[in-house]
Amino acid sequence: MLSKLRSYWEYGSTFWGMEITIVEGEEKCFGVTAKKKHGEFTDLEFLQFSSITDVDKNFSNKQHCFLAINSDKVLIKSVPAQESDTKTVSSAFPGLSLTDFYYEILKTPKSSSIAICRKDYVQDILNELEKQKINVLGFHLGITSLQSLAPLFKKEKVNLPRFLIGVEEKNIKNIVPNENYSETIYELEDIKVASEYLVSLAMLFSYTGANSNSSNNFGEENKNLFRLHQEKVFFKKGMFLGVGLLLVSLLVNTFFFNSYFKKEQQLNEELVFMESQQNGMEVKLVAVNKKEQLVDHILNSGTSKSSFYLNKIVVLKPSSIGFSDIKYQPLNKSIRPDKEIEYSQNSIVISGESKDKADFSKWIIDLGKLKWVEKVSVVHYGNVDKNHSAFSITIGIKNDSKN
Repeated sequence: MLSKLRSYWEYGSTFWGMEITIVEGEEKCFGVTAKKKHGEFTDLEFLQFSSITDVDKNFSNKQHCFLAINSDKVLIKSVPAQESDTKTVSSAFPGLSLTDFYYEILKTPKSSSIAICRKDYVQDILNELEKQKINVLGFHLGITSLQSLAPLFKKEKVNLPRFLIGVEEKNIKNIVPNENYSETIYELEDIKVASEYLVSLAMLFSYTGANSNSSNNFGEENKNLFRLHQEKVFFKKGMFLGVGLLLVSLLVNTFFFNSYFKKEQQLNEELVFMESQQNGMEVKLVAVNKKEQLVDHILNSGTSKSSFYLNKIVVLKPSSIGFSDIKYQPLNKSIRPDKEIEYSQNSIVISGESKDKADFSKWIIDLGKLKWVEKVSVVHYGNVDKNHSAFSITIGIKNDSKN
C-alpha cells in the first residue's frame, strides 16, 4: 500500500517511455504510455510525433517520461569487453573527450556496446522538452534500454529503425546498422508491439528501477533530473495538500465554532430570560413594597387621627341625623394587582339619613367651622319618604391639621 501511494505521489497514474530516433533519414519520436495495476503496466497507448518540438501538441504537458536518445547524433560500436569503462570507450572511440561526450556501455557476456553523444546535443533535447513542460526523469543513449526486453523476444533478430539487433540467451549479442528496415510486429507476452515502439516500451521499465546491465558517465545528470521532478511534484502536490489541510482545518474549526456559538447563544438567551424574570420580580417587589407602605401609611394615619376626627364629627351631630357609613381616606378604585392603590387622601366620606333639614344645614355649617376642616361638600341630599332624607357628604381635611 505504501509503495502504491509513493508511486502515485511521484508519478501519478500515467507512465511514459519515449525514444528519439531516425526513420528513413528523418527524425521521429515514438512514445508508449501506460497505467500501472497490480505492479504491471496496462492500457498501453502507442504515440508517434513528427518532431521533438511537437510533443506537447499531441500529449498533455506537465507529464514526465524516461527518454532514449537514439538519433543519428548517437554513435554505437561493439568491442570486446575491457578492464574498465574508460578503456572500453577508448577502444571503441580512440581520443574521445569525455568532457564533451556522454557515453553508455551495454555489457553482455561476450562483448560491450558503446553509445556516445555530444553533451550539448543532449542538453538541447532536455531544454526543448522542458520548454514544453515535459519532465525528463532520466535518459539513456542508443538501444541499451532494450536489454530489459531481451528475455521476451522469441526471435534471434530484432528489427529496429536504425539497427538490427542479435539476441542470444536472453541477452543482446550484437548491434549492426539496419539498411533495409521494414516494420515488424513482435508479440511480447500476448502484447503485440510494432518494432518502432520497442525502445520506448523498454523505457517504461525505468520506472521500476530495472537494471539494463549498463554503465555511463551521466549518472549525476540523471539524479539531478529526477530530483528536479521530485521538487516540482512536492511544490505542486504539497501546495494542494497544504491548501486541502487548511480547508479541512477551517471546516473543523467552523464546525466547533458553530457548536460553541450555538451553546453560547443558548446560554445567553437563558441568561437574558433569567435577567428579565429577575427584573420583573424586582419591579413587582417594588410595587408590592409601595403598596405595603401605602397601606401602612393609611393604617397609621387612620389610627392616629381617625378617632379624633370621628369624635368631633359625632359631638356636633344633632339627634335628627343618623350615620349609615363612614369612610376615612376612601379608595377611588378597587384594588388591582397590576395597578397602584388610588385613594382620597385627607378626606372623610359620611353617608346617612336626616329627619330635619334645618338641623342638617346647621350641622354642615358647624363642621365647616372646625379648625382641621378644609371644606365640607354635600354630595347628595334627597328625600327617602316624607319623614326621612338620605345624604352623602365629603369632609376635606387640612394637610397640617393637629389634634
